[in-house]
Amino acid sequence: MSAGDIYVKDPAGYNTLPVVTWNTLANTTVINPGEPVKVAAAGCKYAIVLADGDGVIGTTVACIGLATKISNQTTTVNGTVDVQLFMPGVIYAGKAKSSTAATTVQKIQDLMGKRVPWDLTSSVFTVDTAAADNANNALLIVGGNYLSNEVYFMVRPGTTLIGNLL
Repeated sequence: MSAGDIYVKDPAGYNTLPVVTWNTLANTTVINPGEPVKVAAAGCKYAIVLADGDGVIGTTVACIGLATKISNQTTTVNGTVDVQLFMPGVIYAGKAKSSTAATTVQKIQDLMGKRVPWDLTSSVFTVDTAAADNANNALLIVGGNYLSNEVYFMVRPGTTLIGNLL
């Protein structure tokens, strides 16, 4: 997969966002910086990359945050990855799934308030702006940049470790 797919646009007044080192399991997909990760299974100590469509409130194992560096597991040895936790109010940015979904001010305004899932197509994380609005989707679109076809979004608390603890 590729690095830098998703990044923090606005840290919501936090001086720094908390970073936690998570275990990674041997012989799993390497996690790159800027990729969203989740707990591998309920009660599990391992982090893995989110799958396409992940982040459904009430069904997906908790999303942890964005990797800040490449994970170091190998095919035979477990490793670790540093993860910047998803925090309430933080605005993230990522490309829209479709190359034409967020290319005008009007298109971005039409997307605002829409709740959508993550998309992982062709090894690149994007925001699935084509998905239907659904109260159980992980991401809330709050703006964007039509010059770069990016959308700005918040990760909804019910999909995150922090949100599940509150």
